[in-house]
Amino acid sequence: MSLIFYVFLLLPSLFFAFGILSTFYGVRRAYLALSWIPITLFLLVYIFQRLLSFQHSPSNWPVEMFLVVGWTSLIQAALGIVLAVRAYRRREGFISLLLASCLVALPFIFRYVEGENITLTLRTPCSTSFSGV
Repeated sequence: MSLIFYVFLLLPSLFFAFGILSTFYGVRRAYLALSWIPITLFLLVYIFQRLLSFQHSPSNWPVEMFLVVGWTSLIQAALGIVLAVRAYRRREGFISLLLASCLVALPFIFRYVEGENITLTLRTPCSTSFSGV
């Protein structure tokens, strides 16, 4: 499946959860409650990628999921910055929203720490053959 499909699958789910939570708890608490999701998804995909090094898979889904989580986190961080500017104009506390936006943007930033093109590194076990003596 394509990157756009995954982004359009994950992004509306986050916005729906944000809408429901902001109805009951307010905008700030809803954003803070959802700000941990992108970094958690990034770490889960990273762990699964490392586990795939022990078992080869022809699928390239970890690379696609890194990209999906990265772009989704960028859009969610932009929403957090907009909410922080809104809170600043209303003379409300905005520091927590800015910190949460930084947390949300980490998966997008980590994509470029490893390199723009994240490659799936698969390690194959060293095969040793013993010849009969």
